Amino acid sequence: MKKKRLVRIIALSLTAVLLLSSVGFLLFDNFKVESQQIHIFNDKIPESFHNYLIAHVSDYHNRTSSLVDKQIIESLKEWQPDIIVITGDHIDSNYPDVDVALEFTQKLCEIAPVYYVTGNHESNVKRSDEAEFNRLIAGLEALGVTLLRNKSVKIE
Repeated sequence: MKKKRLVRIIALSLTAVLLLSSVGFLLFDNFKVESQQIHIFNDKIPESFHNYLIAHVSDYHNRTSSLVDKQIIESLKEWQPDIIVITGDHIDSNYPDVDVALEFTQKLCEIAPVYYVTGNHESNVKRSDEAEFNRLIAGLEALGVTLLRNKSVKIE
């Protein structure tokens, strides 16, 4: 009888440790900001683009974490990019909060010109709630963001 009870206690303890570790990892992963600089050297790049810095922001998913926003904004201010490109999933299709995404984008616009392409989450919102999608696009345009939807822009 004591042996069965000991096995149950060990099993419950291991389950609790695994559960707490998983929750801890998910929390850490959701509030982690990854950034790195990649230097590209190519003879075909004009000299006027040497040291040209492009900041790439992706998968923001209309986060509501001031900690994440602060980490991203402070990094970008420090790096002083020439342009910022947002490559999709600026909102979350399950819980689209356009106001949060636009507030964050406004902070980006204060750092450098911003270029934007939609991702799969925006496409899903467009299908399920076209009014919210249109509000996002109109808000980005009002902020002066360059929308790259079926068009390209030449940067010189």
